[in-house]
Amino acid sequence: MMRRRTPWLGVLLLLGGCLSPRSQPTRLETGSIESQLRSSHEIEADFSARQRLRFRFADRAGSMDAVLQVHCGEVVVVALTPFGTRLFSIRQRGLVVEVEPAVDESWPISPLRVLLDVQRSFLYPLASPPPPDGTHSGRVGSVEVREEWRGARLVERSLTESADDRSGPFVVRYDPGMEPGMLPPHTRLSSELHGYELEIETHSYNASRCAQ
Repeated sequence: MMRRRTPWLGVLLLLGGCLSPRSQPTRLETGSIESQLRSSHEIEADFSARQRLRFRFADRAGSMDAVLQVHCGEVVVVALTPFGTRLFSIRQRGLVVEVEPAVDESWPISPLRVLLDVQRSFLYPLASPPPPDGTHSGRVGSVEVREEWRGARLVERSLTESADDRSGPFVVRYDPGMEPGMLPPHTRLSSELHGYELEIETHSYNASRCAQ
């Protein structure tokens, strides 16, 4: 079946050159970072967003712009420098990830790590209806998830690989909070294990619908 190209996908192709024929598919394998990703077919969201990401890693700091699209079971991320130069592109279909690698070393976090952070921050399912205010725990696959809810919004999410993991959780804080059908204006991620922080500003968000 031919998939109808959406206007936002056209923007992705224009901005990043998206994924060239040289991109190499990567099958998700146990024991690698890819194995921690959810299949894109399990993601029910359908939207596009433009974001600015700022990172701090060791003694380095920097920023990039990004276009994120989740559409018809496919996740696409195009990362650009503030000057419009492509850093990298990612496309995930089901359990296959295609990466167009970085053209320079200005962004020290791997594209696959960025994709994993995007999933854990924005693409894990939200409780519906929203739970009462307070802390709630559960699991997504092998990951223990603790969430803090306030006023029907998710304000913090903490993820730990296992109960005996002493490396520190991956923590996401949402300002003023996240609820279904939107992304918060400000999101802050921190990973003690990998020693980096990300601040994400969402400049625009457009909900869409898969016509398939």
